[in-house]
Amino acid sequence: MSYGICKECGTKKQMHYEKFCPKCYKAEPEIIKAYDFFKMLYHMDTKYEGFKQRFWREFIIDNYDVRNDSFFKFNFYYYGNKDQEDKYIADEENVEQIEDLRLFREEYNHLLGKGNGSSIWLWVSW
Repeated sequence: MSYGICKECGTKKQMHYEKFCPKCYKAEPEIIKAYDFFKMLYHMDTKYEGFKQRFWREFIIDNYDVRNDSFFKFNFYYYGNKDQEDKYIADEENVEQIEDLRLFREEYNHLLGKGNGSSIWLWVSW
């Protein structure tokens, strides 16, 4: 399969997530813009007493594989409609957990300017 020819050197392009020229390629580190998850939790805890412990234990640990010095992708999917949100969280019976998730999403949607359907990388380090 051909992915085209490099306009600069004439080498066949290769595919690895995107088309690139192996001859012209210059190695650069992939940079992920990530937010400090625990700082975000502390921020939420100042507004909602006990939020940090609840959200960490009841949502993050159950739904994400987190380790020290790791990243995970958090999606800003919220519907504003409790029935739809309950379906998204699937099998969750804890109304307080659903409300915490809604609060977290709304607060960071406002602070980071992220919209529904967007996602951010969160860095976990303890």
